[in-house]
Amino acid sequence: MHGYVARAGQMIDATFVEVPRQRNTREETLVADGFESQIHEKGTRARVEHVFGAQHAMGGHIVRTIGLARAKVKIGMMNLVYNMKRLGQLIKRDVRAANLRYDNIRRGVSAVA
Repeated sequence: MHGYVARAGQMIDATFVEVPRQRNTREETLVADGFESQIHEKGTRARVEHVFGAQHAMGGHIVRTIGLARAKVKIGMMNLVYNMKRLGQLIKRDVRAANLRYDNIRRGVSAVA
């Protein structure tokens, strides 16, 4: 016989053990509450947030200048630097893709559609 057998009139320690709870994702909760899911519309939002994150890393969002003209120039220069960095990233990505295609052609590997 295994365990403890309770007899009439005896108290048994009945401790409760937490049961893992199922957690819904945010999207599942919103859909269950009758809202429409917009999870697939985050592409534009992410691109915008990356821009602001990069600008924050370059000098932050606080512009400490005297005068509106100087503030406009500083913001314009930050935007220009970001655009140049981004252009460099895109060119590097395209060069890598072109080199990969060239290597595949040279080795005789067919292109995947």
